[in-house]
Amino acid sequence: MVSRTAPNRQNSGPIDPGGAAPAAAPGAARGPAPEFAADDRPGAGPEPAADADPPHRFPVEHLESCPSTNDLLLERARAGATTPVVLVAAHQSAGRGRRGAAWLGAPGASLAFSLLWRTRRSAPELGLVPLASGVACAQALAACGAAGIGLKWPNDLLAPGGKLGGILVESVLGPGHASLVIGIGINLRGGAGLTARLGRPVAALEDCVGTLPAAGVLLSAILCALRGRLEDFEAGRDAAILAAWSACDLLAGREVEIVDAGPLWRGTACGITPRGALRIRTARGMREVNAGETRVLPS
Repeated sequence: MVSRTAPNRQNSGPIDPGGAAPAAAPGAARGPAPEFAADDRPGAGPEPAADADPPHRFPVEHLESCPSTNDLLLERARAGATTPVVLVAAHQSAGRGRRGAAWLGAPGASLAFSLLWRTRRSAPELGLVPLASGVACAQALAACGAAGIGLKWPNDLLAPGGKLGGILVESVLGPGHASLVIGIGINLRGGAGLTARLGRPVAALEDCVGTLPAAGVLLSAILCALRGRLEDFEAGRDAAILAAWSACDLLAGREVEIVDAGPLWRGTACGITPRGALRIRTARGMREVNAGETRVLPS
């Protein structure tokens, strides 16, 4: 699973498909682009050589270890960085997800990275970014041969065996723009061990594909899809993002409850609003939920 969070300032914080909160920072051990040690590469065969002009067109920096790739990019954003960049870490010592959840993953057992992206769209519209990022991940994983991948609002990637990964989007707001940090984590292997450790179903990509792709191949596929969806967002093609998300929606028609969002809502999930909020038909009528965790109730 992944990690992230940002300092307690009014103009920065995590983005739900409708909500917000605060975070932290420090340093990293930089290495000579060791995405994974040779023994730990998830895929068989040699890692492809670095592409001088990768199809996703993002510069990619590799770290052996750091507390959190999101924190490092948030610091750059606060310092005024404007150029998109990707940070990949073989290990994150303080990785975390939404609402402070820890991201657990041994070196080589997960793919964890963050992207810095600047947008001029307004703050109320930023709730679409986690959804667009989820769509990009699901489509890239499918293109790499993973079967049965879907999305659980607001930010979970699910496989038939359980949670496969997660997304955390944080922002630093400036005059006329927002710097977004999109953190993504995907379990590559060790799903059974994580399931036993956490006491809930956790999936790994190795269980969803015939041959686990090399980390660089998977990263490139996700970044290509992510660039496409972010360009949709920048061009105002919100309907395309919402339609693609709905096609991956694993909650539609299911009985769910929402926790950590104020009132405890229970009802039938009915898709999402144009701003990315979850729609639930409850005993008191239709409700829109902007933030919180969803649990699927037994049928």
